Amino acid sequence: MVWDRLRVAAAKVPGTPKQSREHNYVVTALEPGANVGGKRVFHGRLMPMDESSIYTTDHPIALLNGADDPCNITIVTDEDKDRVRKLIANHPCFEYPIDPANGEDTPIERGDTFTVYLPLSITRNRQIGLQGTITVSTRLRKGSPAALAPPASSCLSLINAFEEEDAIILEEVYGSNILEGNYIGAHKPGEIPFAVTNGSLANDGLIAQTTYQQSGVPSNYQPFLLKDVTEDFVDLQRAFHEKHPSWKLGGSGNRTYSSQVEVKQRWTREGQSDMAATPGTSNHGWGLAVDLRVFKFVGAKIESAQLAFDTPEYEWLLAEAPKYNWENPDEMQVHGSGPNEAWHFESTRKDELITDT
Repeated sequence: MVWDRLRVAAAKVPGTPKQSREHNYVVTALEPGANVGGKRVFHGRLMPMDESSIYTTDHPIALLNGADDPCNITIVTDEDKDRVRKLIANHPCFEYPIDPANGEDTPIERGDTFTVYLPLSITRNRQIGLQGTITVSTRLRKGSPAALAPPASSCLSLINAFEEEDAIILEEVYGSNILEGNYIGAHKPGEIPFAVTNGSLANDGLIAQTTYQQSGVPSNYQPFLLKDVTEDFVDLQRAFHEKHPSWKLGGSGNRTYSSQVEVKQRWTREGQSDMAATPGTSNHGWGLAVDLRVFKFVGAKIESAQLAFDTPEYEWLLAEAPKYNWENPDEMQVHGSGPNEAWHFESTRKDELITDT
């Protein structure tokens, strides 16, 4: 697949003049594009499209790419894969807006190529360096002939090595339907039932951060949750601290759709895709799940740990959390069908707050 005529805004790059001579390049996607904040984001390798250009280690583009091309590495072992992942992460990161209304919502797959016009000054700008972000400022357009892409951009060895992993990402991340429901809680007076979409409740004003301050829980340990269940969680925090005075309870809660995608991609790349729900279906996307952490202050520093099975803290929460409308789901408990997650607790009030459409 070849994406045509993407123009990069020179003004978005520090130190780059607005008027710059532009050059034509081919970009090869080195990984599937992630859906992050309404944009498709991926690491890619730049190559000159002009046949007269000679690409050497001192070529300006080489300053962005780095020396080793992940497409030309023989991948046999897991160690080879880990090395390639690190090389990919050191390439420039491209991002562009997603516009489903114009049919521009096709997933980016590993090995996809497209043409891009870059100001020459970008390639000479050392401020970008490795892991810089090149922001595409115009709409995607298909139709450029595949012959434009140089043979080296096919990346067949890279595609084959990660084929199974990428298939899971593309199917479960982009091939799924985002759940919709009706909010019937107390925070949309006069508008009940109120139509909601998994991962988007913050946009509807239905997500709030918990505010348990009595035990000095810092804000980054206070989860964002559906407004109706924040007090339930604060009550659980308070009871936990009374039982375990040296420890405090916190965690992370609500996840947007894009953050669900990121979590799914991370676990999939680690070979454990079942550790994350299909994006758009997670209870985190309703603001009704928390990944718990226990922590304590050691002097001025915080010592923290993810909640684990076979600990007094987990055993207490397993028995007592239901009194505060929270539970570790049966399938996630140590002998459950999995994924087995001691830290994952969900509100037991979902049916009285979110109904199926």
